[in-house]
Amino acid sequence: MNEHNDGTVLDAALSLLREGFSVVPCAPGVRYPSIAWAQYQHERASEDQAFEWWGDGDNNIAIVTGQISNVTVLDVDG
Repeated sequence: MNEHNDGTVLDAALSLLREGFSVVPCAPGVRYPSIAWAQYQHERASEDQAFEWWGDGDNNIAIVTGQISNVTVLDVDG
């Protein structure tokens, strides 16, 4: 975790980036990214981008799944 973790969304996003996850912003109350996110399937955001996206504390965090983050999701309905 971030050694300066004070519980902000920015701290969480920076921690996830440092742990190797590809993260992108989501507007509050929605379940999809608030930016064009296709490039983040192949490259991680920079910490500067994280400050831009989460510095004001308004955005939520989405983890880009797949090989970039080493995360597989199985969504089963029924």
